[in-house]
Amino acid sequence: GRAAMGNVETMRDYFKLLKSTLETNDLKDKPERLYNCDEAGLSLNKSSGQRVVVPKRFKHAHSISIATSEHISVHCCVNTEGESLPPMLIFSGGYPGGAYHKNGPINAAYATTDSGFMDKETYFQWFEKVFLQHCVKERPIMLLQDGAISHISPMLIDSALKNDVILLCLPSKTTHILQPLDVAVYKNMKIEIAKQVC
Repeated sequence: GRAAMGNVETMRDYFKLLKSTLETNDLKDKPERLYNCDEAGLSLNKSSGQRVVVPKRFKHAHSISIATSEHISVHCCVNTEGESLPPMLIFSGGYPGGAYHKNGPINAAYATTDSGFMDKETYFQWFEKVFLQHCVKERPIMLLQDGAISHISPMLIDSALKNDVILLCLPSKTTHILQPLDVAVYKNMKIEIAKQVC
């Protein structure tokens, strides 16, 4: 799917849509109103599935890694001026014990899902309780997001319309090329943030 969608025509159509949306809404010179969000996942308690024997001269020994059901996701959002909103941390199954929220990022939101991944309800909760509360107050604003099914729901679209937020989804199967948080801003930083949070 990535190979099929990662073509010049798809990219051209996307950038035409992005440009026309920015121009139509007078957002080209307002970087503080352009936001991008993405989710970083971290599997906890990974274990190696087998022992690997390699000659001494080999610098790296690869093995199969088996992830357990314990998982945490960190949902990050930044604007094109480089300002970040508080993250949302999503735990698998339930909240961990202890004072996890006291030592976490300032104003962070916390949620749980069975899988530890974002779902429609959790995304809507993030949109209402984090994004709308901490983004700039001027309108309109744009939120660039991937088109995952968890990021689209009727209640989210209604809220975006009421709050003058333009939702622009990246083309399917192109986030490895077009997702700014993955490609241009901090491809490795999302994982580092997730590690620090854990």
